[in-house]
Amino acid sequence: MTPIIILGTNCDATRIIYHYLIKNKFNINAVVLEEPIAKIPFLKRRAKRLGYPTVLGQVAFQGLVVPYLKRTSAKRMQAIEAQYGFNKTAIPTNITQQIASVNSSACRIILKALQPRIVVVSGTRIIGKKTLTSMAKTQIQQSIWVNMHAGITPAYRGVHGGYWALAKKDAPHCGVTVHLVDKGIDTGNVLGQTLIRPTKKDNFTTYPLLQLGEGLPLLKQAIENILADNLTTIAPLKGTESGLWSHPTLWEYWRNGVK
Repeated sequence: MTPIIILGTNCDATRIIYHYLIKNKFNINAVVLEEPIAKIPFLKRRAKRLGYPTVLGQVAFQGLVVPYLKRTSAKRMQAIEAQYGFNKTAIPTNITQQIASVNSSACRIILKALQPRIVVVSGTRIIGKKTLTSMAKTQIQQSIWVNMHAGITPAYRGVHGGYWALAKKDAPHCGVTVHLVDKGIDTGNVLGQTLIRPTKKDNFTTYPLLQLGEGLPLLKQAIENILADNLTTIAPLKGTESGLWSHPTLWEYWRNGVK
């Protein structure tokens, strides 16, 4: 049985997680990278669920505001990366494999061949039940799927949990969660949670870096517990009901900024 694999995307977060785990002496046997989701079909599906005005507002925010924030926050982002010692160098190609989707038959074939003890998920699309259970009939010891989520669950499931907590004046729930992966959206049992404390220099583009930096030790502890056959779940932070969040629209971001 392969001890650990990473199922992620070709992004900085996946590379940072890989190098952090390697630095901490974990044996990563494979990194399976999912190709980016085609934007137009993805946006059409989202529009059917949220409505075209909302999706157009989200696209406007991503296209106009986010690039500006990244430019003006470049020094702050570099400072956070240095603070946590992030390593964004490429993952060795000899252990990487490319797939179109985590829900493809190609992905399930790789999982069955590798037989991982732990699957660390990083930034993929929602993983379907067929993939999550693809090894159930071939393993004596069930694989455990672990994800680091940029938000406190169940209050801030979905995306941009740190931003939404602050936008809702809910700083006590601005943080990061490491949890088990199930067929829901960030609904798996919690393995660890911690808060972040943004400064006035931080914004929408720097919150995820703070969450990643604070979440990595939680991920390390969770993996150590699993490998020691001491899987331990905890009760999530209390005080807020479950919520599923999407990308802010241009006008939502402006309105929240004014508040």
